[in-house]
Amino acid sequence: MSKIEFDCGKWLQEAEEFALPNWSALPSIPLYMDQVIAIAEKYLRPITAEGDNLLTQAMINNYVKNGIVPPPIKKRYGREHMARILIICALKHIVGISSIADMINSLLQNESMSDVLDGFADKFEHELATKMQYALSVAEAGESAENSLMNIAVENAIKANSSRLISEFAYGAVRT
Repeated sequence: MSKIEFDCGKWLQEAEEFALPNWSALPSIPLYMDQVIAIAEKYLRPITAEGDNLLTQAMINNYVKNGIVPPPIKKRYGREHMARILIICALKHIVGISSIADMINSLLQNESMSDVLDGFADKFEHELATKMQYALSVAEAGESAENSLMNIAVENAIKANSSRLISEFAYGAVRT
């Protein structure tokens, strides 16, 4: 088995096993910052590019300082903090942090944080699974695994940019 074939199998397995936590899976007890970082790493590392700094104390402090995440209570973070941080970390490479915060706050006008997180997790997992299945079917049908994967990379980069532009347009239309 070639390295590329092995990576595809690993890729599929990781995608099938990936799950963002829903509200009820988040710890119900308040957490210290290092625990928040560890939990975020646990859930989001599989979808984070190698070498990317997923979450640091400085990032959390900036989110709090800028009002994106509520201040901790006695240096502890609850479920709402954790939910916001997970959503921010999952989207921050695509959408600006302040836009993410605005989107979350807008959703919170009609839904609870638990519903926001649960809906986000469901949509994220569904989208990832759907895209992964498609990418793997293309890779399996291709002549050369390397060429197929390069085509998948280009196609998904185009889709990601198109989706980002549509997201920015929709967000801008709501905010103007």
